[in-house]
Amino acid sequence: MTNKTYVYIDANNLHQNIKNYFDWRLDYKKFYIFLTEKYKTNNVYLFIGYLPEYSWLYKKLEIIGYTLIFKEITRDNTGKVKGNCDADMAHTITKDFYEQGVLKKQPYKAVLVTADGDFASTIQFLRDRNAFEIVLAPCPPVAYFPSGKKYNPMSNLIRKLRVPIIYISKYQTRLKR
Repeated sequence: MTNKTYVYIDANNLHQNIKNYFDWRLDYKKFYIFLTEKYKTNNVYLFIGYLPEYSWLYKKLEIIGYTLIFKEITRDNTGKVKGNCDADMAHTITKDFYEQGVLKKQPYKAVLVTADGDFASTIQFLRDRNAFEIVLAPCPPVAYFPSGKKYNPMSNLIRKLRVPIIYISKYQTRLKR
């Protein structure tokens, strides 16, 4: 397999959006196979907060083939866990662009799995350097609150960049558990 395309997954964004917007669960093994086949790579990075009680899950994901990039978690004043992996993910993407692409004089493309607008500037950086492939958005472009009010869970900061976006729900039958 070629190693010129790298996939970066915002694990919390993926998990929370699939959980909140769909009535199916993502099969991470099927998802890994999908990513490696579709984007011809084995460089699939999963950015995730580390909780010791989930060590069994991390091992399972590594066995599947994911490269896990852990972030020490913090808790907010209510005790809710925060992974805060966005800065680490953006840093790794930029580092890989230079170290795996520019310095090795190889073509480099990045696939991002997120709907988080915090990555808009990273996407723009990659796009401006012809190193951006696509965003795989874990949530739909439009959703509705139980009250019926419409909202957009996919960041407008990303959408207004007018970059290619595919919604994971398009592949539900292939990716669900």
